[in-house]
Amino acid sequence: DNNISFSNVSTQLINGSLATLINATLDYTPSFCPKCGTYHPNLESKGFQKPSLIKLLNSANINTYLLLKKKRFFCHHCNKSFTLSSSIVNKHCSISNMVKHSVALNLTNATSLKDIAKVHNVSFNTVARVLASFSDTLPKTNMINSLPSSLLFDEFKSVKNISGKMSFLFLDADSHKIIDIVDNRQLHNLEKYFSRYTKNARDSVKYIVIDMYKPYIVLIKKMFKNAKIIFDKFHIIQHINRALNKARIDLMNKDKANYNKLKRYWKLLLTNRNKVDNFNYRKSRCFNKMMTDLQIVDYLINLDESFKVSYYYYQRFIQAIEYKDRNMLESHLDNIPNNLSPRVSQALKSIIENKEYVLNSLDTQYTNGAIEGTNNKIKLLKRVSYGFRSFNNFKLRIMLHFNLIKKHSYNCNYAG
Repeated sequence: DNNISFSNVSTQLINGSLATLINATLDYTPSFCPKCGTYHPNLESKGFQKPSLIKLLNSANINTYLLLKKKRFFCHHCNKSFTLSSSIVNKHCSISNMVKHSVALNLTNATSLKDIAKVHNVSFNTVARVLASFSDTLPKTNMINSLPSSLLFDEFKSVKNISGKMSFLFLDADSHKIIDIVDNRQLHNLEKYFSRYTKNARDSVKYIVIDMYKPYIVLIKKMFKNAKIIFDKFHIIQHINRALNKARIDLMNKDKANYNKLKRYWKLLLTNRNKVDNFNYRKSRCFNKMMTDLQIVDYLINLDESFKVSYYYYQRFIQAIEYKDRNMLESHLDNIPNNLSPRVSQALKSIIENKEYVLNSLDTQYTNGAIEGTNNKIKLLKRVSYGFRSFNNFKLRIMLHFNLIKKHSYNCNYAG
């Protein structure tokens, strides 16, 4: 501000801490009265207001303040007095706009509000108000005319003041950018939310990748008539992987003689057989002799015939997905062995019920990998912030963290 002149800089104790104090004066003749708009011939100088202590950005990690004297004027036209204002600080505020802008920039990082307040030597409430100033940037409830042609659906654990436990997140499958975050993933809430989008926008969506959450299927069939549903490959493999692992636990609890072996080498049983080592011999504690990993696997699967059949079926299943062989996977789903373990057999029922969506995963390049990575960052943000009470604040932090609110949109004009 060119109207501010500086006199001296000193070091003093302010609020119990050593701080740099810059003495300055704000003095200029305004061209008109801000109260009534009358031009300056009717303005009379009335000296200076009591100096204001304004918080500036820290200098060399030392708290820095501006002790600013502001000149006062009296308007003879409206008989009201006023104090000069400056661009470095808002009216009735003791925190400079530079500090607020720095707080806003720090809100884009995975840092708690308390830590941001500590770094800038301001109160927690000040940081919370800066965050709240971005609320106007959130999407409005008006009708929306466009959607990307491919979407990714997923959810993450929400805050406590939301009726549902999980919040809904969806991304553009091509650019991997967050489109929006919905407070509740329950079906009726999502139907209400997507009704904001025009029919043409929803009909333009060609692909939607989801996990195996059934309400998403109902939602897509109702709201996205032309969209092809794709089950994420990772969740398909995870579904049958967990079933085989439960079958191993059942066998482990039944066969006490091999309990320790089945417990120790569980990872080998779930690993792709083509990647299991069959060349390097190592001393095995459980077997008390030199064995390869593949020999250990063969010993364990031969303990039970049902488990052995389930193991080989699992291996063929994951290999078909890995090689993206649609015919091979379809053949496996059409020809299920009779003596599969009950755990694997039960898991396959849900896969067969949604066979079309499972096979669709092999025809496209889309997966939920990008949205799972985004979810991981959201969980990290929530953890370092020690949780959130308000969903709106949580959503704002996510939007800021992923640069969905641009710098030129920062609005720190509040009385703090």
